[in-house]
Amino acid sequence: MYDAGGRLEKRAARGIIPVMDTEAPTTLPEKSPIEILWRDDSIVVVNKPAGLLVHNSKWAGPKETSLRQLVARQIDRQTYPVHRLDRPTSGVLLYALTRESARLWHDQLSQPDTRKTYIALARGWLAGPMTVDHPLKDGNARRPALTHFQPLAYCPAERVTLVQAMPRTGRQHQIRRHLARAAHQIIGDTTYGKGRINRHFREVYDLHRLFLHAAALTITHPVTGQRLHLHAALPPELQHPLHRLFPDENLYISKMQAPHLPYFLLLSSESGGSLA
Repeated sequence: MYDAGGRLEKRAARGIIPVMDTEAPTTLPEKSPIEILWRDDSIVVVNKPAGLLVHNSKWAGPKETSLRQLVARQIDRQTYPVHRLDRPTSGVLLYALTRESARLWHDQLSQPDTRKTYIALARGWLAGPMTVDHPLKDGNARRPALTHFQPLAYCPAERVTLVQAMPRTGRQHQIRRHLARAAHQIIGDTTYGKGRINRHFREVYDLHRLFLHAAALTITHPVTGQRLHLHAALPPELQHPLHRLFPDENLYISKMQAPHLPYFLLLSSESGGSLA
């Protein structure tokens, strides 16, 4: 792992970075339930805690339990990953309940009307909307990658911006890599971020994880045709530093540029899904 000024950080700024999951795993209490946001005969949607792998992979420790295993055990059904979130990222995540539905949901994620919304706390001042259209290395190939960013609020005392990120492609670490390329590294990012800044937020704000959360997913159900609006509130470990950085709630409302992202996603413990 590299700290501020390390070679990895410099390569990240140029978009030349290794793709890996180096963050340490998190152990949940054995009987701690995973929050279910939506469930039907084809899919279960959960609020992924930070620190868990979506499924077993070469990055897993010898005795590590994946989120897939925890969800399957909780609902007593076989689960099939549809997409992934990085280990340190929390939020909306889909598991199909059959192989066929996994294919249908995976295909639906790439449709133009599917909208993924993330919340991140980024270094520096993002003065206005920003689009990063920069290919990212995926295995041995460089593939197209596009992310739209919208600033929500700015804290001048700490020089950080609360950002809404809307990726249009699904490359590994895409949001983190695109923000690092723009010199707006995500706070708490130990792979592409600034070590000095991360330490400051650990010591002053008790922030010990990546500040990146998959807050909302709007998608058309591939079986029923229903329009689903799935959302997961920020977990307490992200809400607490946010309250300190932006103590005036009116600041959130006045700076919120995206009406489709409800205000309660930032502050409340409510979460779930709805139909349209």
